[in-house]
Amino acid sequence: FLVLINPKAAPYEGSMDDWRTGSGLNYILTRADYSPDNLLDDTKRVIAARDSTKLLGDYDYKRFSDLYMNSATMRSSEATMFGGQIKYIYIFSLIGGLLLLVACFNYINLTTARSFARSKDVAIRKIIGASKTRLVLIQMSETLFLAVVSLVIALVTVEITLPSINALLDKRLDLDFIGSPQVLWIPIAVLSLVVLISGLYPAFTVSAFSLSSVLRGSSPKSSKAIFRKGLIVMQFLICVGLLSSALIIRGQARHLVDMDLGYNEKNILSLNLTDAGLFDKYQEVRSELERIPQIQKVTGSPLPNLNSMMMMEVENGDEKIDLTCFYGAADADFNELFGLEFIHGNGFEGLTASELKKATIINEAALKRLGWEGNPIGRELIGGRIITGVVKDFHYSSSKNEIGPILIDNRVDEIRRIQFGFRARDKAAVTEQVKQVVAGFGTDKVFELEEIEDFFASSYKREESLVNIFDLLTGLLMVVAFLGLFALSTFENQLREKEMSIRKVLGASYLNLIKVLNKKFSLLILIAILISVPVSYLLINQWLMSFPYRINSVVPYFAVAIGSVLLLSALILGMHSYFNTQKNPANILRNE
Repeated sequence: FLVLINPKAAPYEGSMDDWRTGSGLNYILTRADYSPDNLLDDTKRVIAARDSTKLLGDYDYKRFSDLYMNSATMRSSEATMFGGQIKYIYIFSLIGGLLLLVACFNYINLTTARSFARSKDVAIRKIIGASKTRLVLIQMSETLFLAVVSLVIALVTVEITLPSINALLDKRLDLDFIGSPQVLWIPIAVLSLVVLISGLYPAFTVSAFSLSSVLRGSSPKSSKAIFRKGLIVMQFLICVGLLSSALIIRGQARHLVDMDLGYNEKNILSLNLTDAGLFDKYQEVRSELERIPQIQKVTGSPLPNLNSMMMMEVENGDEKIDLTCFYGAADADFNELFGLEFIHGNGFEGLTASELKKATIINEAALKRLGWEGNPIGRELIGGRIITGVVKDFHYSSSKNEIGPILIDNRVDEIRRIQFGFRARDKAAVTEQVKQVVAGFGTDKVFELEEIEDFFASSYKREESLVNIFDLLTGLLMVVAFLGLFALSTFENQLREKEMSIRKVLGASYLNLIKVLNKKFSLLILIAILISVPVSYLLINQWLMSFPYRINSVVPYFAVAIGSVLLLSALILGMHSYFNTQKNPANILRNE
């Protein structure tokens, strides 16, 4: 539904005749024959005819159709954002594809190992007339059957787990092949791809067995299997890369959540006067709240979220600087509650009533943008504002956004948020009494008291979902990759049973046998790590660059990932090899 605002009433009346500012977003429907590329130039001409300033640098138009999947639909806060982010679709599609690829590698290795164990059976099939084409079709049909069964199980699993997936994604996805038959191409395409990737190599390997060699008792040598060695390198390259990325993403998300906002945020509640229908009754509400015994301090400020914009021209010698900043109004004593750190001046402290009318506070980012040298206290801005304090940069939005210039005035009639400090144990009692105070003004508005400490928590929900999904997929890939390692180890041990038995008869120790069996795997895993680390660093660093505030170093995360992979590999290979070296050589060699 649409609600018409009254532009002559607060808080809109101040910008009635100001062509440089306005409340809300502007939506323009253009004619079919009009190029949106000309819109900005036309806008500049319209404003230039009605305003003498040159504050046009911050005007921008975006196609609404381009915003939905680019996280650009944010209005007043990230909690109001709708749509999604296409980059996450790409990321998770890539991870899903890699997971599927690793699973195909495992199937190739397992099938190849099983085919070598059945080499005599294949040789006999050839003797009785089976052609190479028939052997390939037999193997491909087995792969197709297993893939179809797996697909059915997968679709059933997706349908069962869809409610949990929707809760995790905060979306409403459904698996409706009847209502959307075009979606069927996805499982069909995946099925075809899996069958081709998984089935072709084992099928041609089986059909290429040498009949005479197999019947003489010779088995294929794994030392020449370059393709299978490449598979294990690929598996662990992907494994190390994704595990490192998952740890770094988790670390970055935690870094954002735990970042110091730059002011006191403990045990402070905020009441949005506009939401409560009391936007013009700041002084009356403050007086009533100060009567509550459990409340230690009451004040008004735009914190924690400044979302109003102001554009101005400021003189710096002969140069005029365009300054666009976030703006808010605060009471004279607001810093007694928040404890912002001043690097110049004292803000509103100790000023007379006439001085407070012109007093304004800026932050380091605004001072840097203005390019002023030395102490700026006493310098004048637009509208007769006099700078009385410069605060150290603090976060007035989530830490995902870079801190920009801000300006805080002491204009009590413009205060829209009232904050109050309380003792931690009194929160429930204070909340109830504040609601009674608001109700005493006769308002029937529905409102919520916001806790400053958790104010930006909703901004990180997308990152929390990202971390949870990434962890889940990475865990699945780790399991699949190490199952592949186990399969390759099994294959290698089977081929080298006779060799190990002879070594054992000749006096080789268990430790020596385990070393001989796993030397090749250890080398392949090390090669995978050496390739994976620089590639993963380049890719994950691109993702980190999108955040203005990042973790200090990614080295510890790579170290943990590499250490985890090496430890798990050593455990799997060591235990599996140990059990194989316990076999009695007589049972293996007596048939030779």
